Amino acid sequence: MVGVLSVNQLFNDALIIMVTGMTVVFAFLSIVIVAMRLLRLCFAEQSTSPVEPAQQSAGSVASQQQVAIAAALHHYRQRHRRHDSK
Repeated sequence: MVGVLSVNQLFNDALIIMVTGMTVVFAFLSIVIVAMRLLRLCFAEQSTSPVEPAQQSAGSVASQQQVAIAAALHHYRQRHRRHDSK
């Protein structure tokens, strides 16, 4: 029969398509990585003096977090209060 491909020919075609696809994906990802590295080098911030963070005590941050958590819990409990008075 004309037009009927053998199993070996089908596997060969599938292998060629798979290798071609993998090569295209590898090339594309390589180009993306190179482009990202070039952009990082071109647009790197060049600061002359390092910026020092503001001085805060560890206790004030922890207490601020505790207050925020307590307020969030209070708000949650107010909105999701059970009504079991039946």
